Amino acid sequence: MNIFIFFIILFTFYVITSYISKLRKFSEKNDPKGPSVIPVLGNLHQMGKLPHRTFLEMTKTYGDVFRVWMGDYYTVVVSDPVIAKLILVTHHDNFLNRVQNPTFSLTSNHYQNLAASRDERWHHNRKLVANSLSKSKLRSTVPVMEKQAELLTITMSQLQKSGRPFSPMKYCKKYALNIIFSIVFADEIPYEEGVEEGRFGMLLHPLDTVFKTLGAGSLVDYITIIQPLFYAYKRFTGTEMDPIFNFVSKLYDEHVATLDPNNPRDVLDVLIIDSEGKDRVGVIAVTIDFMLGGTDTSATTIEWFLLFMANNPDIQEKVGKELKEVGGVNGKFTLANKPNTPYLNAAIKETLRMRHVGPFGLPRETRESILLNDQVFIPKGSQIIICYYGMCHDEKRWNDPETFRPERFLDGSEEKHNEYFLPFGQGPRNCVGMNLANDEMYIAISNIMSNFIVSSHDGKPIDDTENFGI
Repeated sequence: MNIFIFFIILFTFYVITSYISKLRKFSEKNDPKGPSVIPVLGNLHQMGKLPHRTFLEMTKTYGDVFRVWMGDYYTVVVSDPVIAKLILVTHHDNFLNRVQNPTFSLTSNHYQNLAASRDERWHHNRKLVANSLSKSKLRSTVPVMEKQAELLTITMSQLQKSGRPFSPMKYCKKYALNIIFSIVFADEIPYEEGVEEGRFGMLLHPLDTVFKTLGAGSLVDYITIIQPLFYAYKRFTGTEMDPIFNFVSKLYDEHVATLDPNNPRDVLDVLIIDSEGKDRVGVIAVTIDFMLGGTDTSATTIEWFLLFMANNPDIQEKVGKELKEVGGVNGKFTLANKPNTPYLNAAIKETLRMRHVGPFGLPRETRESILLNDQVFIPKGSQIIICYYGMCHDEKRWNDPETFRPERFLDGSEEKHNEYFLPFGQGPRNCVGMNLANDEMYIAISNIMSNFIVSSHDGKPIDDTENFGI
């Protein structure tokens, strides 16, 4: 009984101190406004199933920069493109690092990868990966993209002839994953291997799970008192990363055994050579970054594009007409056709605007306290969320933001959107695979749309409500 009373007193003390800490002010007059808080949770109970939509709604009350308490973490949410640029570009050194939490720790081998690494580790990883994905080196990957796009359309034709519906998700992910396999492992998953079997079938679920976890986070990321229990539980049960780590570990060992330092075959060879074989865990972590970031982002955008085409047959007709006029080479489209397909390019951009793959990107941490634009004070250690979704759906900046309308990116209007249309982020820590993703999407989408008319299986509009996450 005495122990029980002790824990009740301890918990009561925790609740009271948690609440008091959330009421404090960090500056006299420049703290962002925000909603009222409750003990422990702060504002987590107000997030709902779609936090990006919740934050967009909050801007109407608290402005484009406001604060919330996500559990124990003071968080500044930014939907203002001017403040976002100050954070991502002008003062990027002060906001370079990611936050540290259990989700990032367990999915990055304790901050060894590119996405979650910090300081010098990040600078080194970024330079290495950016060099691997330079435009000159990506040119050698274009034939791989074209081949995979052709295999994708062949699969779609076979499904069409058999009368079976085409479910884009798995096939689009196989298309994107095979491109990554070519770049990173000098390998590919055979066309004959179905989407439910073999290496792809084994990797699909854990890759999906990890990507969704990274995007949505978990309650344990925000309530520090339960984190030790969470780590203990995961040590006992394992994590979603285990099968992916084991898969890449095997490939790492095979590459080391057959490595020619003077003739690297792929990105994994380059990473091993750079580390002199002394950073096995770090190299594997960066390699997994390629698989996660290079697969889900492109595949999800292609899937959303096809959904919007099915739901907007008038727009699909315009895309098809443009592609028919351009013609491609022997009916096949390559990146050389891109300058001649402005409407398709605008439709892809509109897809990225409507359904940003990462509505918040990945949160950052403030290195030192700072006053931005003489109006927004952000204390040291704050979590920063850039609400890309909010910037892309703000009625102050877009006409009819919930309407799919590619024309908004035509007629010279693109330039005015550049400050707040940021599908790949901005500044030194933007998406390092931006060029690869854009090329992947264009080649796949142009070849699909030049060969097929997309519709729902029952002729009815498809539900286009998004799930939260990356």
